[in-house]
Amino acid sequence: MTTRRKIALGSLSLVILALAWAFFVEPQRLQVHTVRIPLPGLRAPIRAVLLSDVDFPSSRRREAKVREAASTFHADLVLVAGDLLDRVPNVRDRQIAEEAGRWAVSLGPRVFLAPGEEESPDRASLAQWWEPLGISALANEVRTLRIGEQDLDLFVADHPLDSPPWGVAHEGGRTCAVQAGRAIHGQLVLQGREWDWLGTETTLSFRIDGPETYLDIYLGWSEKGVGWRHSVKVGRFEEHPAFRLAAGDEIRGKGPRRTATGFVPRPGRWTRMRIRVEPATAGGARVSVRFWEEGRPEPATWSGGLDVHPTQGRLLGTLAIVGRRGGRAISDLRVTDLQGKVLFEDRFDDLSTFRSRWRDSSRLELWQRSRDRSRPALLLVHHPDTLLDSLRAGGALPGLIVAGHTHGGQIRLPFIGAPFTSTHLGRKYDRGLFRIGGIPLYITAGVGTSIIPARFLDPPELVLLLLEPAPSPPAQVPAQRSIADTTARMGSRS
Repeated sequence: MTTRRKIALGSLSLVILALAWAFFVEPQRLQVHTVRIPLPGLRAPIRAVLLSDVDFPSSRRREAKVREAASTFHADLVLVAGDLLDRVPNVRDRQIAEEAGRWAVSLGPRVFLAPGEEESPDRASLAQWWEPLGISALANEVRTLRIGEQDLDLFVADHPLDSPPWGVAHEGGRTCAVQAGRAIHGQLVLQGREWDWLGTETTLSFRIDGPETYLDIYLGWSEKGVGWRHSVKVGRFEEHPAFRLAAGDEIRGKGPRRTATGFVPRPGRWTRMRIRVEPATAGGARVSVRFWEEGRPEPATWSGGLDVHPTQGRLLGTLAIVGRRGGRAISDLRVTDLQGKVLFEDRFDDLSTFRSRWRDSSRLELWQRSRDRSRPALLLVHHPDTLLDSLRAGGALPGLIVAGHTHGGQIRLPFIGAPFTSTHLGRKYDRGLFRIGGIPLYITAGVGTSIIPARFLDPPELVLLLLEPAPSPPAQVPAQRSIADTTARMGSRS
C-alpha cells in the first residue's frame, strides 16, 4: 500500500470516528458546571438551575441525567433560557408541551421560562398549559420573588416581541439617537413638550440601514390614547419605499389623507428633512416637506404638501418617532418658528438628558429606568443579544443576564472554536461567563441540539448557579461606548 493511500485511509478513518463521536457520543456527555457569580444587592446566596435549548423530547437518557443532577442541588428556582420545545409541531402539541412541563418542574421549584424563537409566537398557549404545572412562561415582564428573607427582581425577556430601545451614539463627528432593527414597532415620544405646531419648522438629519426600514416622524402626537389621529406624519406606508405626507383621521377634513413626496432615501446616507406647518385659509394649515442628502444644497421647492384642518384651528401635541425593521438614526433635531427662533433642539449628545426628555416603548428600557436599584436584579432571556438592548436602554443595568441560543456553537473546530453562534455579540461569545459593558453575561451551551442531532467538542451543559452577595455594584458603563472597548473575559466555569 502506497503512502498516499495510507494517508487517505487514515484521514477517512478519522472522519468516520469524528462523525460517530459527534452523533452518538458527544450529545450524551452532559457536563454539569457549578458557577459562582456575585449579584449586587444580595444579602444571602441563591441557588438556581440554569438550562436551555432542550428540544424536548430529544433524548430520554440525557433528560434523565439532567433531572438527576438537578435533584441534588436543592435549587431555589429553575431558569429555562428558551427552547424547552424547539419545533413548531411540538410547541403546538398540548400533550408534548405538558410532558415537557412536568419534566421541567421535576428539576426544582419555581420554574421560569424565557420563550425561544419557536415558543415565542405561541407563548400565550404555552403559558396557559404550563401555569397549572407551576411554570411561568413570561414575555417582557418582571416578577419580584421572595426567596428566604430577601427579594429578587427577575425580568424575563421575549427578545422578538419587545421593541429595541433607542440610545445615543457617536458616528464620525456627530452624535445621534439610534435604534437597532427588529420587525416590531418602537416609539420614541418627546415628553413634556406639547405645543401648537402651526407656524413652525422642524429640521433633522436621519439615516436608515436598509430599503425595508421604516422611519416615521409625527408632529402633534397625542398622549391621550388616540395616537396619531390628531397628528401629521412623514414616513412610509405599507411596502412603498417612498416617503409620504399624511394626516391623522381627526384633522384631514374632506381632503386626501396622504400625498406622495416621491422621495426614496438611500440606505446608509445621512439625509436632511424640513417640515413646515403654516396657517392656511378657512382655519386650516398647510404642511410641506422636503428632503436632501447631506453635502448637497437644500432644494428650493417642496417635495410634497398637504392641507389639514386641526381641531379649533390648532395642531396641538408633541413629537414622536416610530420605526421598525432595520436600524435607524436621527441627529440635529430642531424646531423653530417661521422667523427662525429656536423653540427646541436636541443634539443627542448626553444619555441622561436623552432619557429625561424622551419616553421609549421598550419594556426592558422602562424596567431598567424604573426598577428599585436596592434590589438584586436578574435578566433571563433566550437570545444573548438582549444584552445590547440593555446597554442601550441605560438606567439601572441588571446585575446578571443569563441566556442560551448559541448551543455553544454545537460544532466546534480545533484551534478555531465555534464557526457560527448566530449573535451580534461576536463569534467568541459562544458559551461561558463574560462581562460586557459592565454586565455579567452567562451563555449556556444548552442541553440538546439544533438542526442536526450532533455535537463536536461542545458537550451539552447543565448549570448550577450559586448567586452570592457582591461587595459593591459593578460600574455602569455608558451605553454609547463600543462593545470592543468594554469587553473583557470575566472568568471560566468551575
